[in-house]
Amino acid sequence: MEVTTKELTPGLMPEGIRAEPDVEMFNTMVNKWVRDQKKVLANENLSISLFFNHNLETGETIKDYPRVIYHYIGGRFYLTGVNEGAHAVRVLAAQYNKPFEENGIVFAGFKETETVKNEGVVYPGHVFGYRLEKWIPFHHKDYDPFKQLPLTEKANLFNQKLIKHIGQDLGRYLNLDTTGLVAEITALLRTHSKPIYYKGKTYYAFDIEFRSNIKLPRFLTLGNIKSLGFGRIEPL
Repeated sequence: MEVTTKELTPGLMPEGIRAEPDVEMFNTMVNKWVRDQKKVLANENLSISLFFNHNLETGETIKDYPRVIYHYIGGRFYLTGVNEGAHAVRVLAAQYNKPFEENGIVFAGFKETETVKNEGVVYPGHVFGYRLEKWIPFHHKDYDPFKQLPLTEKANLFNQKLIKHIGQDLGRYLNLDTTGLVAEITALLRTHSKPIYYKGKTYYAFDIEFRSNIKLPRFLTLGNIKSLGFGRIEPL
């Protein structure tokens, strides 16, 4: 598995803030740049569909792991590419590596944050610690039944969801070998009281810490709405 992340920091806003920056703003801007650079991407045999988490013809959500993930963290935008998405992110970012203006904001240009390879490997007998930011473990229909469970059952279900998300999101969709995977939630740090509204549905997010024997890079995401940076992995 290859993961590349590029950082884009909002700079001058000569006309003032038109809208508060957030991940959906970033997603919209990148979608515009992708269409503007369609020929450049095509010359590298890259489909613009890598940047979208839905079928461009039908509008239906793609049931796969996103190859490009959008983040807004601490006032900065980050664009993460996974596997073939890593090359796509590098090609697109190279077209915007000098100062430019978009949506009333002056940007200095993309700069590389990090590239990692050969992670996503299970190491039996090893323990790695992680934090998940704004993890959304439940679909919108499943949250109300979850709230009715006793605390011990809630804890067990949380852990089952974590293992499923690692095994399904990374194992099945990214073809990683997760044989022998062990994962355990060690702390529930925060339950976000403000709901997340996405495509007309309501979701709830949690910050957790967990340990596992799989080596995972930062900026990957687990759970629901992961293409917009929810469930971001931060190694401890």
